[in-house]
Amino acid sequence: MDFLKKMEEKIFEKFDFELACKREIEVKISNHLEEKFNIIKTDLQKESKTRYDSIENLEYYFEKELPKIQEAFKVEQNEREESDTNILVKLNDENQKKF
Repeated sequence: MDFLKKMEEKIFEKFDFELACKREIEVKISNHLEEKFNIIKTDLQKESKTRYDSIENLEYYFEKELPKIQEAFKVEQNEREESDTNILVKLNDENQKKF
């Protein structure tokens, strides 16, 4: 009987030990997964902020800078057209003087 009781105690000790190891592993895995989740979450938040900032910069460019460039282009185009017109007038004047 004594032998059976000791065997039973040893079996229960082994079960308790296995259960404790299982809980410890579960906690470690849970902590590891939570750590990885937080790292990914932080990375996604950083990427989201970077993209948001990029969109803000594009909006600024389209609202502020692009109209300035378009206006400068129009001015340049008008100046070239005026210059071309002046050259044509001079050429016509020179041609009329010759004939």
